[in-house]
Amino acid sequence: MRPGHALLAVIASSVAAGPALADNPPSSVTLGVTPSYYQGTYGTNTTTKIFYVPFWAKLKVDEFSFKLTVPLISVQSAGALVSGGTVIGSGGAKNVTTNSGLGDVWAEGSYRFRGTGNAPDISPYLKIKFGTASYSKG
Repeated sequence: MRPGHALLAVIASSVAAGPALADNPPSSVTLGVTPSYYQGTYGTNTTTKIFYVPFWAKLKVDEFSFKLTVPLISVQSAGALVSGGTVIGSGGAKNVTTNSGLGDVWAEGSYRFRGTGNAPDISPYLKIKFGTASYSKG
């Protein structure tokens, strides 16, 4: 991942943390980013480094909420293959390579049915994954 992307992720996470912690009014828009870094061998004989930066926007109107997550991902490895954010095996390459780009985009929506009296609230949701990540880059 380019140094500029990492700096942008750190700045955005510090800016977005404050509004996400506040009480949400009946209608609101929240923006955020939750960067993650993973490193390990994951059952292979090579070290894999994964930098995952999901940017998200959430719209809440009364009891309905909609969230869209657009991640950037960078994977540095010596041939390890990544699927669904999980290292699934080694491709047998000798050279360390770095692949970066857009990850899989997620859209999710939910509606909260408020219970009355002793009845609990119920919140069914739908989550859809759009396969936008590059299959050839792992």
